[in-house]
This record gives sequence, C-alpha cells and structure tokens, in this order.
Amino acid sequence: MGKYGCKKITLTMEAYNNFCKLKELLKASSWEDLSKKLLELVEKKAGCGGAPQSRVECGGVERSGVEYGTAERSAPEQSTPEQSGVEQNRSRGRRSKALDILKKQRVILLSELRLKDPEKFVKYMKSHPEEVVVIECEKDIAFVEKSFYREFMTRLKTYPVNEEEWNKLSEPERKLLRFLRENALIYIKDGRWEPIP
Repeated sequence: MGKYGCKKITLTMEAYNNFCKLKELLKASSWEDLSKKLLELVEKKAGCGGAPQSRVECGGVERSGVEYGTAERSAPEQSTPEQSGVEQNRSRGRRSKALDILKKQRVILLSELRLKDPEKFVKYMKSHPEEVVVIECEKDIAFVEKSFYREFMTRLKTYPVNEEEWNKLSEPERKLLRFLRENALIYIKDGRWEPIP
C-alpha cells in the first residue's frame, strides 16, 4: 500500500488510453469518480441495487468493507440526448460489426457463437435481408452473406458429392455445403447436388 492509504497500479498504454476515454465519456471529474461511475454502470447492468451492506455480491463479484447507498451517493444522472446518442451508436456499432464479420467469413452458424441473447441476434440478422440469408433448421441457424449465397447456389451442382474431395473448396463453401447436407436441404440426384424444392 502506498502513502495515504492509496494503492499503486501499473497499466499498459492501451488500458490507460481506454480509461481516459471512459473518463471523458462518463464525464468523471477524477479517477475515483470514474471508478464509482463504472461500478454503478456494472451494478445497473447486472441488476443488483445499491443496498447498504458491508458485503455485496453482484454478478458473482464480491466486495467487502464498502457501503453502498449512503447519503454521499448522488442521485442518478439523467441521460442527455447527447449521451443516449452515443449509447445508440455503440449498440449500432456492435450490430454492424456482426455484418462486417459475416462479410469476411461468408457463413456463420449460430452454434459457433456465444451470445447472451441469441433470439435478439437472429432477429437483427433477419432485419437485414438485403445483406444476409438466414437459414433456420431444427438444430442450428446459418447466416450467409447474400452475394456468396447466390453464387454458391448457382454453383451447387458443380460441387463434389464425395466429402473427401471437399478440401478443394473454400472454408465457407465447405461449411455451407455441410450445413445444407446435414439439414437435408440438398440431396444428390444423378451424381450432383440439388436443392430441395
């Protein structure tokens, strides 16, 4: 422990820059103020209130020797239109990031993702039919970049039927072909793949 009951920590430059950005975004007047605001945000998100106690468990994190909900705590700040716009841009950014990743990977299976709310993600992807083809099956859901899907379906009959020959295909082609075959959305007719009508 340092002088005057303070602790010294070492941060990477990236971590320091991130904390500086957070301090500015949250309009914190000091590092201590930033830590309080971050704690409040985490508690709000985790759904645990600020009941005064000497020990608080919130989202699996235990903190001892701290009182919450005392008179020192200021009333919750009203979000300004400027702040809510920032929050909207952040959530929009996360979602558009999913579309960017899909453009790179071409095919994403829901089973590959670790999502808190998969239904919300599926709904979001379905809301972009100009960019995404959503193929829902009993066990899984495939999200396919639309132009890749069109090209794939026009070339479907040329893809090898024998799985041992699939190594000639790109990873997205193999993934989609396997998904369609395993979910009985394509079948073999006269030695060629055909889509189920």
